[in-house]
Amino acid sequence: MTDILKELFESPLYGGCNPSDTLRALQKKENELWDRLLPVIGLETIDEINNTQGEIAREIDLQWFREGFRLGASLMLELL
Repeated sequence: MTDILKELFESPLYGGCNPSDTLRALQKKENELWDRLLPVIGLETIDEINNTQGEIAREIDLQWFREGFRLGASLMLELL
């Protein structure tokens, strides 16, 4: 069965937005922390953590996208 919301989420139509200054600062801080951890835990472990966190974030984003889409559709139906 086709998951149309997942297809929309993965399409170029639903791309990322421009990061805010706050997000950029947080990303910079995170990178500095990873640089400090690199000698302690090694690149392979850091890669595993990053990949797992990316998969988790993507799944969470997809769930919120679905919820937002359904909310929007419900509001439009309410107008009819």
